[in-house]
Amino acid sequence: MFLDKTVNYRYHSLWWLDLRSGLREGEIIALTWRDVDLEKGLVHVRRTATPYGINDPKSTAGNRVVPIDSETVKMLKKHRKVVMEETLRRGGRWDENSPVFPTSTGRRLLGHNCQELFDRAVKAAGLKRITFHGLRHTFATILLRRGVNSNKIAKSLGHADVATLLNTYTHALPGDDEQVIRAITEAFGHMDVAGCRSGSVHNGAQTGFAEPGSLTAVKEK
Repeated sequence: MFLDKTVNYRYHSLWWLDLRSGLREGEIIALTWRDVDLEKGLVHVRRTATPYGINDPKSTAGNRVVPIDSETVKMLKKHRKVVMEETLRRGGRWDENSPVFPTSTGRRLLGHNCQELFDRAVKAAGLKRITFHGLRHTFATILLRRGVNSNKIAKSLGHADVATLLNTYTHALPGDDEQVIRAITEAFGHMDVAGCRSGSVHNGAQTGFAEPGSLTAVKEK
């Protein structure tokens, strides 16, 4: 499984969240900690990143609240702690407007780098190549095949209507936020968050965060 094979990578947490939320690439890299409610288990999608900067979602439906499961909440709490520690070590300032998935210099991850790093991780894991957007498709397909209400899936994905969802995912066909959470939890199981070393700190040194653009755990062929 992809997440199991990339546990030591800097952006493992980003890939985890995307597989369990179905956010668009621009939406997930635009997230700041102000958008993540770890007490209620909700992600507020308010902006999207483009090559020209941060913009509003492309449609009214894109501005939405997406529920996340308890394992993802635990993962994000650990990830936040690691990001805060990394920021302080380099003498930076961390606050709620900081990006959830920053580069090692604290900047927002760019879209083309997001795809490149994902491509290299997939290759290193020995898996068939998919695009980063394929994580969103995987999320939607899992929910449809497990019988989650199509209106709820469309809402989670930010589709303007159910027709868009069904036209895209007809092949996956077999109501509420709890149903979405249950389907994702059953699909991925209860991964050991404590054992997730993405960004972990050991004796003052980062063992999990590979440098953006390099993914030191990956050997190019």
